[in-house]
Amino acid sequence: MSSQDSSTCQQSCQKGEINDENQQCVKCQVPGCVKCDIHQICLQCDVNLTLNSAQNQCQLQQNICQNNMSYILAPYSQDQCVISCPPSYYQNETTKICEKTIQCIQANDYFMPYSDKRIKQIEQINKNQYLVRATHCTFLLMDNNLNIISVQILQNMPNFYSEYMFFGEEMLQKSFIVGSFGGCTADNSLVVFDFETMNVVFNQTNLAYDQNVQYIDQANQIVFLGFNEIYDIFWYDALNYNLNKQTLPYNFLIKFIQIEKKTKTNYIIQIDFVNSMIMELQEDRSLAILNKTLNYSSISSLQVQQKQDFLIQIGQIHGLAQVQKIQFDNDFNLQIQSVELLNNSYSRIVYYSKNSYPK
Repeated sequence: MSSQDSSTCQQSCQKGEINDENQQCVKCQVPGCVKCDIHQICLQCDVNLTLNSAQNQCQLQQNICQNNMSYILAPYSQDQCVISCPPSYYQNETTKICEKTIQCIQANDYFMPYSDKRIKQIEQINKNQYLVRATHCTFLLMDNNLNIISVQILQNMPNFYSEYMFFGEEMLQKSFIVGSFGGCTADNSLVVFDFETMNVVFNQTNLAYDQNVQYIDQANQIVFLGFNEIYDIFWYDALNYNLNKQTLPYNFLIKFIQIEKKTKTNYIIQIDFVNSMIMELQEDRSLAILNKTLNYSSISSLQVQQKQDFLIQIGQIHGLAQVQKIQFDNDFNLQIQSVELLNNSYSRIVYYSKNSYPK
């Protein structure tokens, strides 16, 4: 006999469950859904609920609950209307459904029937909730006990695996988390979902290019998108809910580096294995290309990590393991502090400027 938050081996499933490819009954994860497909896309909602296919949600129908009772509990009959949800329930302000959280299925259990999905990122979006980003543009909103509150698949593509994945990994990043937003760029579209209001805040289809995620500026909530071998770079402004485009003089972008200078944000964009261009974020949140191209041949395109306002680079020079701390002055020249390690026995610190750094 199948239960509310587990799978069974029987082929005859109960209400709200589906029969998966392994002939097991798996619960539909969309609250209030009585019929869904194997990708957790709801096809039919329970009584007194209506299906919002665009957001993959079941929502309380209007005029079902009366007398200031705005929310409803399962089994969704009128006598289950309440003024506010009990403490053990999540009060979904969009669907008006009280979602049970005590016995919610956990992330590992959710992905168990779908071995082609992998967790890629976990971010805390507020005091009590975490947002999980997985492959296939799948997002899970979780509470402090890592119980699932909501599952959102922002782009339900049956051929997602063949189009974008190789041996279980996305060849290029197709989804992102910025602030409380989750986004998907698959299928020549951009869909952005706000996991605080539980609403789709941006949805644009039929884009000219199938965009990939290039860089995410969490501080300013900007997501840079791009496609190889074109001269346009796109960025999504999560604060203003719009997609912008900038034509570049180059069509090959390797790496983004973000620099915060007092009230200015600059992006150093590596355009080939030697040269970089600089863009500056304006007060109106547009981007300006600075008339300056710099030679940063001393920065590797691979083994470099950004840490706040400086870079950490790990490499090897003449057989010596070397760790470098790289900073930028007001003219975007490099200030490099190197620590060379020889047989782990000693280290020495050398300071270089951009002009004096040995070739």
